[in-house]
Amino acid sequence: MSASPASVVAPAAPPAGSGRATGRRILLTASVLHFTNDACFALLYPLLPLIAADLHLSYTQVGLVRAVFSGAASVFQLPAGLLGERFGEGLVLLVGNAWVGGGVAAMALAGGYFGLLALTLLAGLGGNAQHPLGAALVSRSNAPPQTATALGVLHFAGDLGKLVAPVAAGVAVGLSWRMPLAGVGAATAALAALLLLRHRA
Repeated sequence: MSASPASVVAPAAPPAGSGRATGRRILLTASVLHFTNDACFALLYPLLPLIAADLHLSYTQVGLVRAVFSGAASVFQLPAGLLGERFGEGLVLLVGNAWVGGGVAAMALAGGYFGLLALTLLAGLGGNAQHPLGAALVSRSNAPPQTATALGVLHFAGDLGKLVAPVAAGVAVGLSWRMPLAGVGAATAALAALLLLRHRA
């Protein structure tokens, strides 16, 4: 029998004596997801000058793209939390990460300003799941006194993604602004999709 997708991140009833191991596994999974999620968001910003030059965007348009990306990833965090409570935090977290990655990869296909803006909005919406649900899963699965340390690891992983993404953009900048978006976005979506499918076989 296959396991629920939510159990990839948070099993409902871990066996007795396995709580600490389960907590470490959830922390590792949530941290990797946080790394890829924040990398997707941090990747766009160093690429904006190249995108602006290629698509002939004004400063106002560039600012709006950035605002839409950040705003879309924050305004629905409460609904994301409610969805997590209804359908399972692990499931919603993984779907959100797959959504962000797919949206960022799709941004590489934008041929003009309005297409880019629409794809930016779409990608950003998936980011609402990461912070409320990732933190909830890690907090619940790592009992005190490990809770604070576990949350520190989780948030450090996100910050590491913000650090690595601009480096990746710089390495690929000589090729095209589209390649980093497509590569990082596709990798993020593929990882989340693999975790979703992991126990379906």
